[in-house]
Amino acid sequence: MRIGKYCKLNDEVAVFLSRLIISMLMVWRTIIPKLEQNFYLLTKLFEYAALFGVTYQMAILLDIVSVETLHTTYAHCILLYITKWMQRYKFSLLQLFKGKKWNELKQALDSNEYTREQLFLGTVIFTLILLIYPTIWVFYCITLVVYLPVFFMRAVVKCLIQVMTKIPFYYLIYNLIFPSSYKESIYFAHKFCWDKSKKVIEGTEERTTKNSNTIVLKDSHEFEIECPPFSTSTLLQPLIHTIKSCKGYLYFWRVI
Repeated sequence: MRIGKYCKLNDEVAVFLSRLIISMLMVWRTIIPKLEQNFYLLTKLFEYAALFGVTYQMAILLDIVSVETLHTTYAHCILLYITKWMQRYKFSLLQLFKGKKWNELKQALDSNEYTREQLFLGTVIFTLILLIYPTIWVFYCITLVVYLPVFFMRAVVKCLIQVMTKIPFYYLIYNLIFPSSYKESIYFAHKFCWDKSKKVIEGTEERTTKNSNTIVLKDSHEFEIECPPFSTSTLLQPLIHTIKSCKGYLYFWRVI
């Protein structure tokens, strides 16, 4: 098996990885009929989930997509861990030629003296790993390309769920449709860290915060809705947080 002019894959390793992925897909093929039998139940569950809100329905949709794409996730995770193991062993054997050894207690590299037998055995194992590493790398890239659409779809859905839970749609729409329902109107106040050393006396019109910001209450019957400030970071922060929480499924080069 050859890719281009200069990249020749190891046939034995390629056959082993191909059979591993095919056997996993064959197992998944036996599970699909059982899922198809309950497909009507899943659609009804998705329909009735709308009664609990859009975010609940989107969460159900995310779970259904995760179940339906388990075979791609498993294939990617298997190749991911194999690539990480190869990367870790290659890094450890590379330190052998430098006369160093990884210390688990100190979490650092220490100097060490190796015998000729250890150097010879390390050279043989390092050569074998170095020769079969490109084959594993190619298979990892293929599974990554297949898994990326699923990953980004899950990240976008999680981002939308977090954004929709932060925006007070109910109060905004209700105040827009029925403006006379709230006699004293509605205003939005940012969340501050209150200074515990200063007590708030009932009946006063001011509240002093820790960062010297003041909120004036005109009437005790006025509604106060605390919500985070809505900006571009409100949209991007959940997506970045989701990608950071899932990045362990994408990268392999971290040596542990």
